[in-house]
Amino acid sequence: MRTPLLAISTLLLLISASTFTISAQDPAPKADPKKPDEKAQEQAHVSPCPNIVLKAPTQPVRDGAAIRLNVALAGGDAKVAPMFDWSLSAGMIRSGQGTPNIEVDTSGAGDDRVIYATVLLGGYPPECVSSGSTTVRVAGPAKKADEFNVLPAEEQAARLQDFLAGVSPEDQAYIFAYAGRENVRGFASSTLREIRAHALKNGISHERLVTIDGGFREEPGFELWTVPIGAEAPKPSPTVNARDIVYPRTTPVRRRP
Repeated sequence: MRTPLLAISTLLLLISASTFTISAQDPAPKADPKKPDEKAQEQAHVSPCPNIVLKAPTQPVRDGAAIRLNVALAGGDAKVAPMFDWSLSAGMIRSGQGTPNIEVDTSGAGDDRVIYATVLLGGYPPECVSSGSTTVRVAGPAKKADEFNVLPAEEQAARLQDFLAGVSPEDQAYIFAYAGRENVRGFASSTLREIRAHALKNGISHERLVTIDGGFREEPGFELWTVPIGAEAPKPSPTVNARDIVYPRTTPVRRRP
């Protein structure tokens, strides 16, 4: 009775081992033809058209300064050799037309206060024709708005008020005061303090008002300048050397014993 049982057990073990061997040798399951290939699907969704990114100065530049503009492409068909066509609303392209980098001469652009730069992208399929644009703020030169000698108080106040009212938010107001040969010591600085206090009281911001003691001239006077933010500031123009000024000596007051 034991022998048949042993034979049966041995046969079951052989069948189990054979099943395992067959399972291990089975080929990998075939891909479902109805399920799309994810990698191919990703490649199909890659656009042949690149995105244009323009880089330009973010702060105002002085009229006449040389600047560089750059275009970078993100994405698109890597096999395409892109073409670049630049145009400017002001200034002049010194070099780099047809390339992603150009050097620009901003001379004369200060009159418009801004340069509009546009680049047209070519070389790609028709559906990829596109352009990018950017702006560069340009600070024109400082301009003298008014100049006068000491006037009657009301007339002088009116001239100063008219000047300050005409200063745009993009400009700073520069006021130079000059003392004459016959003025008392500290004439220019004390007068400027009064002008500054009056201007601030009437709404002009602290950052946009610059008052400067310009030194000495034959006669006392004032210069009023509008200076675009970012432009080169004007300098005082005294006509008399400070070493040539002789202040009268004051007679000391004698105290009674």
